[in-house]
Amino acid sequence: MRQMQTSSHGNGERWITIRLFIIVYFISLLFMDSTSHGVFTATNRFQYLAYALVDHQTIDITAVEEVHGETVESYEIQGRRVQIINPGVGILASPIYAISSLLNIEERIGLQSGDDAVILYQGLVFAMAINAMMAAIFVTSLWMILRWLGLTKRLSMALTIGIGWGSMAAYYFTAGTNVQTSVETSLCTLAWLFVIGLDRGRKLPSPAFWAGFFLGIAILVNVPAVITTFCSLLYIFYKHRTKTLSFLCGLLPGVGVLLIYQWIALGNPFMDIPFSYFQSKGMYGNPDNISFLQVATEFLLGWHQGMLWYFPLSICLLFTIRGVYARNGLVVISWTLIVLHWMFATWYTHLWIQTEEMLSFYPWYSTPGPGGPRYLIPAVPFVAILISQLDFRSLYLKTMITWLGFIGICLNIPVLMYPAGGPVFRSFLLMLKYGIHIPIVRVFYGFLYGDIPVGGMEITNVITWLIVLLGSVYWVWGNTKLRDWLFYNQNS
Repeated sequence: MRQMQTSSHGNGERWITIRLFIIVYFISLLFMDSTSHGVFTATNRFQYLAYALVDHQTIDITAVEEVHGETVESYEIQGRRVQIINPGVGILASPIYAISSLLNIEERIGLQSGDDAVILYQGLVFAMAINAMMAAIFVTSLWMILRWLGLTKRLSMALTIGIGWGSMAAYYFTAGTNVQTSVETSLCTLAWLFVIGLDRGRKLPSPAFWAGFFLGIAILVNVPAVITTFCSLLYIFYKHRTKTLSFLCGLLPGVGVLLIYQWIALGNPFMDIPFSYFQSKGMYGNPDNISFLQVATEFLLGWHQGMLWYFPLSICLLFTIRGVYARNGLVVISWTLIVLHWMFATWYTHLWIQTEEMLSFYPWYSTPGPGGPRYLIPAVPFVAILISQLDFRSLYLKTMITWLGFIGICLNIPVLMYPAGGPVFRSFLLMLKYGIHIPIVRVFYGFLYGDIPVGGMEITNVITWLIVLLGSVYWVWGNTKLRDWLFYNQNS
């Protein structure tokens, strides 16, 4: 009887996980960014390497630029035009573009509907292969991590939604030119799912190897993933010493491909391409008006990029400090990763804003992108892990988590429609002014019929205000009941 109940329980969770993956995938597709940072433009930088690999079997993007136009984020070295970004996203997107090229889909679309339709198709393919897929992997992995850490289904789902759509991660999974950090975060979260599985004695095939494998791919996508990888290595060595070699073996495919790419591009496998570019140009200066401390403060509390505003649930981290003194290994490593990612984000941004060419175009605090502190997204899953370690018997804490999660969702969902840059509530005000809209619907409607008529906008405004007003009334009336329902049977 007990075996049947366990089997039924496992099947139920499996179906929840599958449904969650599918729902997140399609919701992410609906909200793909359609601005200049989005996927439906002719300047998505990650597509260049994908087409160079598929059509010309080279990392040199010269031939691709002749067809699709030059990209500013590339330079010539050793007789090749290479991009000044890590190759991981372009490599991950290559298989779907290879299939498209093999079937001559783009040529057929171009002949029937023109170049605009080809750009729309390229963006949709990229969104399906990278944006929506990685968003679904991130949210699903987060849900499973919280479940394996002992939270109930209700609370796990609530925190997953509150963190997935109640933080700056929500927007950057829908972006085109700025999706790199989100892909890194998704892969690191998946890797830590295996680490948590190893910790909790889950029956997983070679969890340490797969944790290392996905972290290796994350490094291929974005070198700062080395921070998460190094701390993960220390944690596995400390908690599961016999699995260390398996973890290191898992790193080899992703790290190996990156070293080969840098060797071909630069002649030095250990030279990072972005730093090689800026060093070769001598573009760094020493600004007197922007300090390291100023950048660090902006990422935490700043009006334009502050994590406090874009991710309100992070305030709950204050309650987890006790676990550090209690020497809880999971709490210590999570806090370490959060602090290291914050320090790296500060250092990297401070280094980047010394480029005088960049400062002439926009304010320094706009460097991470229009949807909040992008460079802090890799810390998000570890905020979730820390929250899962709290004692939820405190009524004050439960009320706080409920309210902060709700506020985070209300502030970040409008960013999906209007990524206007900080302060975070600016997007909410734009939504109230112009109405709710679904970006991908507007993109296809604009392609087929032109601009959306004014009458439609008026109806949208009425619907928007009704949703906001009715939602506010319902929340004030029912938030206590929702809180009690979410935390039912948790730490009881």
